[in-house]
Amino acid sequence: MVDEDALYTALTTGVIAGAGLDVHYEEPRPLSDRYAKLRNVIMTPHLAGGSRKGVVEEIEIILDNCRAFWAAGPSNTRLASRS
Repeated sequence: MVDEDALYTALTTGVIAGAGLDVHYEEPRPLSDRYAKLRNVIMTPHLAGGSRKGVVEEIEIILDNCRAFWAAGPSNTRLASRS
């Protein structure tokens, strides 16, 4: 949990040098988001913690689900059941 107002103040006043943000209160963050304007912030779309292999597996599952949807079949629930 992060107090976004306090974090923004700390970033803009130099209390902290920078931040990497991956999980956001509102996803996706709007392009006009105040953090997007800061040079000392790196934002990723809630996927920075995964491995390359994990991302590929997730994409495969998403594509399987899309294929099942378009074929009017039951959706694959592998992603939801992964731990």
